[in-house]
Amino acid sequence: MKKRIFSFLLAVLMLAALLPTAAFADESTRKAVPVTGGNIYVDMEKGEVVDCDDTVTEMIVPSRSMASRSRRSATERSKSAGI
Repeated sequence: MKKRIFSFLLAVLMLAALLPTAAFADESTRKAVPVTGGNIYVDMEKGEVVDCDDTVTEMIVPSRSMASRSRRSATERSKSAGI
């Protein structure tokens, strides 16, 4: 009887090892961003909004040119300024 229980438990654990681990890692890449009325949740790896609170009323997204300007490093800014 002990062998049957052990073999069943071992089979269940081996099946669990086959499950994709990416499905369990979804929450670790999410970040809550405060906006008017609550939070939006952004997947930081993909750069996509994945969820929001029901109370959110407004979200202002900056234009692409503003986002690309903020990403420039200090050395790029000093080179463009001629320093």
